[in-house]
Amino acid sequence: MRLTKEQLRKIAKQEVDKLMNENISRRELCKNAALAGTAAWIGAGCELEYDIGHLSDQNVENMQLPECVQNCYYNDYDNPRAWPKELDQFTQQFEGEKFIDVAVTEDASTFGQHSFAGMRALIVGFHNVPMESPSLEEVLHVDDAYAETYWNNENVLLTVEVCFLIKDNMIYFNAYQPGGPYDPEIQTPDYGNKMPDFTIQGDAYFQRSDLKQCLDAYKAYLFGPIRPEQQEAP
Repeated sequence: MRLTKEQLRKIAKQEVDKLMNENISRRELCKNAALAGTAAWIGAGCELEYDIGHLSDQNVENMQLPECVQNCYYNDYDNPRAWPKELDQFTQQFEGEKFIDVAVTEDASTFGQHSFAGMRALIVGFHNVPMESPSLEEVLHVDDAYAETYWNNENVLLTVEVCFLIKDNMIYFNAYQPGGPYDPEIQTPDYGNKMPDFTIQGDAYFQRSDLKQCLDAYKAYLFGPIRPEQQEAP
């Protein structure tokens, strides 16, 4: 008897939640230590751990969670009062990340942000984000019910593109932050309760070979045999 898709997803969500929640604090510590310099890097004990990847553990069949899988965290996602931020300083945290794309555009609508047509923006694209990633809820306020609308046996990894508007070389937490470049009438002191604007898509996995390889590896982890008689995804 095979497990149903819903049972498999429940198991995967429990495993990925556990692995990612255990590793994210350590990973962010090592990332910040790396940016701070060699002394902080070594002091945090990161010289090996961060260099070899980020998330690595095993499912019930001892299959490794692929190292290409990641969350969509960024510095001060949970501290709106730390914004606005200087553009170049903020983007330093993504340098050297193979599966994070950073682009400055003069027209945010070219990245699907049609409310900000003709506006300058920083787009940070996080590839290989699992449907089960806790960062979807923590950073973007995407709950399970919303995530379910993207779930199928092909679309198990997502690209999340987060949009930050730019004004005078400073980036803003979201369109509601006072002083930002968007409509002053919607700006509010409670801007921290609003999520940054973002889009979710999976088309890139059929256009880039490296993303397709990660998708295949994660599907093998996600739908791998949980009992000997279970050999394929439902």
